Amino acid sequence: MDRIFVIGRILNLNLKNYSIVSFDEKNDIMKFGVKALGSFTFCPHCGNRTDKRQDQRIYIQKQTLKHINFSDDRIIEITPNKRYFRCTKCHHHFLERFDFESEHGFHTKIFESSVIASWGYISGAQIAINSKTTSSRIYRILQSIDHTKINEAGIEILSSLDEIYLWVDEHSFSGHDMILIITELKTKKLIAVLDGITKEKLESWINSLPIKVQLKIKGYATDMNKGYRNTLDTILSHPIHSVDKF
Repeated sequence: MDRIFVIGRILNLNLKNYSIVSFDEKNDIMKFGVKALGSFTFCPHCGNRTDKRQDQRIYIQKQTLKHINFSDDRIIEITPNKRYFRCTKCHHHFLERFDFESEHGFHTKIFESSVIASWGYISGAQIAINSKTTSSRIYRILQSIDHTKINEAGIEILSSLDEIYLWVDEHSFSGHDMILIITELKTKKLIAVLDGITKEKLESWINSLPIKVQLKIKGYATDMNKGYRNTLDTILSHPIHSVDKF
């Protein structure tokens, strides 16, 4: 198999658009230098396509982008090698942006997606430890989540399952902004994020699910909060309950 193809699969990047220019591995962190191919980019200020270079230098970004981690706990980071452009429409000067970079910077969209998915069953602090990054970076990602999109996608996920087992858990950002996280236990997929931790919030979410989805819920796990258990037992039909005493 072609080596470039393998690297592309590892990074989950389209190497028709990007080229690997360097590689370094140290302390279980694999760093890939990446540059864009093609002669043009798009202005971040007005969206205009431009091929006008302000200079011919390649600027190596000091801050690497957190990317993905392997199952053996090795971390992948990307070092962007960028060109400096001038927009022919609005005349701004700018370093190009790569399409896999998150809008919030310092990590890729793939890393952001993995953080959100993991949040359903481990804490933000633990995600930071696993990915060898700071808790503040993880919390910035989590606080930027569009809850509406997650909840809409969650209903689609639940609708595709034959049996559903829910995990209801409380989370907070550094001790503030308590929210309720709902995960599907067997698939470990984040299903919903509720802006509050009251049993009324949980009841409203359950009642918003299609009846055919509610009937698929065969069990659930909660902490020792009796309000959540009473709510779910009242609405659902004889579900199995498990308590997480922690």
